[in-house]
Amino acid sequence: MCGRFTLKEEKKVKDQFNVDISPSFNITPGTKILTIDNQNKTRFLNWGYRPIWAKDNFNLINARSETILEKPSFKNARKCLIVADGYYEWKKEIKKIPYYFHMNNSLFFFGGLFNDISGCCIVTKEAEKSLAD
Repeated sequence: MCGRFTLKEEKKVKDQFNVDISPSFNITPGTKILTIDNQNKTRFLNWGYRPIWAKDNFNLINARSETILEKPSFKNARKCLIVADGYYEWKKEIKKIPYYFHMNNSLFFFGGLFNDISGCCIVTKEAEKSLAD
């Protein structure tokens, strides 16, 4: 599950999307993040998805792809892309150790869902064996 990611390549973002960002090495839930909506427009959305019927303090940051079609939370959600250049996953040994994954400082996208009321969440899936270890 993705709980932290980065978007630090401001020149690449400017060149590709004509959007100015402040580089961030630790994007956390609740932050305004750069997305591309289902009409191919860039938008800054809050990272935290709340279904229309939920209370204010109910925010989802991830949605499991395996069950997304079954969940009433996402019934009226729209698709988006979330722009990133890296993400962190933690491995618990004696203490939690963050591992940073990136694609040679290239931009990439997480699949996401959003609504206009609250914000967006990242669609996740079970990790491939090579990443799960």
